[in-house]
Amino acid sequence: MIKTLVIIMLLLTALVVQSVSTNYNQVFIENNIEKQCRVFYFINAILIERSEINTTLALETPGNITFYDINQTSKPLIYRNVFFNHTTNLFEFNVTINSSFYGYHVLEIKVCYPNIEAMYSIVANALKSPKTGSTSGDIPEEIKNEYLKEPYRRVVEIVGSNYTAWFMRTYKYNVTEASKLGIAVTAAYFVYRVFFEYDASGLPRTMDQVINERKGDCDDLSRILVELLNYYEIPATIAYGYVYLPLSDFENYSITIRNFTYIFRYNGPHAFTLAYIPGYGWISLDLLAGSLLTYDFVFEGFSRVTYINETIVREVEELHAKIHGLQFMTLLSEEFFKTIFDPANLTSSIEAYINRTLIALTSSTNATNNTSTEIISETSSSETSTETTVTPIESTSNEYLNQTHPRSITNVLQLFPLAILSAVLIITIVTVLLILSITKEKPSTSIQSSF
Repeated sequence: MIKTLVIIMLLLTALVVQSVSTNYNQVFIENNIEKQCRVFYFINAILIERSEINTTLALETPGNITFYDINQTSKPLIYRNVFFNHTTNLFEFNVTINSSFYGYHVLEIKVCYPNIEAMYSIVANALKSPKTGSTSGDIPEEIKNEYLKEPYRRVVEIVGSNYTAWFMRTYKYNVTEASKLGIAVTAAYFVYRVFFEYDASGLPRTMDQVINERKGDCDDLSRILVELLNYYEIPATIAYGYVYLPLSDFENYSITIRNFTYIFRYNGPHAFTLAYIPGYGWISLDLLAGSLLTYDFVFEGFSRVTYINETIVREVEELHAKIHGLQFMTLLSEEFFKTIFDPANLTSSIEAYINRTLIALTSSTNATNNTSTEIISETSSSETSTETTVTPIESTSNEYLNQTHPRSITNVLQLFPLAILSAVLIITIVTVLLILSITKEKPSTSIQSSF
């Protein structure tokens, strides 16, 4: 059951999307873990009543990503009033002072990764018995080079020492006797559920702040976990994207930042840690929202970067004060998508759905229904605002999100953080998978009795 709803914040201070060619898939074949694939439809619409700046903005655009045994392909179905920038790999649009804007894009996304139930079982067993799995194994050099770094000293000294003491109390043997898998899973539990308090914040915290205050949100804690895992010579990275949440609490959830409101439907923007374990490959350690363990996930990218750029945070916060409007993002399963849209009139039925939703949602924001209706009506009838079916985005590599570079706001300021460097308050759900009955007060008893 769902315990609570909490506000989480994502900061992509240096989002580096990486794609590595490897025979990693063979690991899962040898371990009899099949891949599962699902198709989702990502609708991203924006309605700006008034802009106080002249600038180019971008919408989140989950793209083609290959990360070892995770593969995602994305193609646009329709778009209005936005254009695809092949340099930033984002759908973008222009706004001018005192102007309004309405636009959207719809993507069909197919995402494949190791079977969720099988991965859940692996993590659950390791949490019960940390000696599960081999205590050694070869790590490919390219993985070592990319995902094993010198850990942050204070994480080792403070978090690490408390983790080893907690591990001894909980399991009655030293952490050095545990397997790499056992260390990764128990460290995730310790960071996410024991040592730190999950706490939403209007601004991202540095690692020192997280350690000193012993609280943080999903990306704060994931950055700490990456550093701790590296201390134990376990490669780790952070995945950014959207956890699929087909729950009534996520039919319409809104949050306002300054003069701009975000509305999410059936998804929660999220960050979580993945660890590389020899013999298993990349394992999800998401003990907060259950990504790739209980719930499906659509990816924006992966990053080992744990540094927080506070200057960018301030710039993005200032941006939200200068844009008046709302943004609506929904993630629909293939089955649900086909039930609500008419295949014979797909484009018009999708646009009608977007328009109805935006107009209805403005009633709960600072916008007015009349103003919203006028903006949508004007842009929909404009000769320059062509509704069209589009072909898949092309790239010389056919993988338009696997370049290794940070996305900078020097050219494009984006209103939402998952496809650019920014930080905003966003909402997701703490689903206590694997550990629904675990309490912080009695972890040793609860862990053993939770399965």
